[in-house]
Amino acid sequence: MSPSPAGWYPDPSTTPPGTQPGLRWWDGSTWTAHTHAVPEAAPEQYQPTPYQPTPYQPTQYPAAPPAYQGSPYGQPAQLVNKNLTPDGQQLASWGRRLAAYLLDGVLTFLVTLVASAPFLSQIIDYVSSVVDDVSAQLDAGVQDPVLPTEADMMSALWQPFLAITIIGLMVSLAYHAGFLKWRGATPAKMLLGIEVRLREQPGPLSWGTVLIRWAGQFGVGIVQLLPGIGVIAGFYPLLDGLWPLWDGKKQALHDKMARTNVVRTR
Repeated sequence: MSPSPAGWYPDPSTTPPGTQPGLRWWDGSTWTAHTHAVPEAAPEQYQPTPYQPTPYQPTQYPAAPPAYQGSPYGQPAQLVNKNLTPDGQQLASWGRRLAAYLLDGVLTFLVTLVASAPFLSQIIDYVSSVVDDVSAQLDAGVQDPVLPTEADMMSALWQPFLAITIIGLMVSLAYHAGFLKWRGATPAKMLLGIEVRLREQPGPLSWGTVLIRWAGQFGVGIVQLLPGIGVIAGFYPLLDGLWPLWDGKKQALHDKMARTNVVRTR
């Protein structure tokens, strides 16, 4: 006989007399720590027939759900709770996710700032030279000082700006992908007691999942470099960040791409 599929089954632990047995998640090979109370609309067999009270009969539950053949439980119970993963782990609130995102953003910004110092210096030097030139013209009595054209500014600044953008993306990739692969959470997520896992099963994330998730969240920075669509792409991070507020599975768009959820660890 084949083993029973993963799902919610009557909890095999001891149930006190006079109470309904709860449900426990069976992952296909062993019982997990995730439990769930029987929903209010539970099957009627948990309630005695009106006007015909029956004494409590203790039930001996097996060490594992019965196999398909001859299973008295039939199919596993179907519980729908948008605040839980399918196996019953609590999802992180949007507020915790936002706080972790902002803290991670501060950390990656500081690292990017240090790594980009030479290119920031080029931008500062150019702006200073423009200001000095305009000041010199005004001191010389020029009523309408000559300013650099937009083409001149783009020609002088596009290289340092591109370098800073690339450095920022590399820092973000190393930080987010590295920590998610190593610990399942960034430092800010660990601080706030949340982590990333596949929605359908817990465990370490694969490199493929980690990279897809990063690309879905931060890869838009590459698209923003393209002329014409950069401004439109700038709205994506906002939409992505707000998506869990109305999504039934509490997933952002990058979660949906990688099939992940952010869950509570404490």
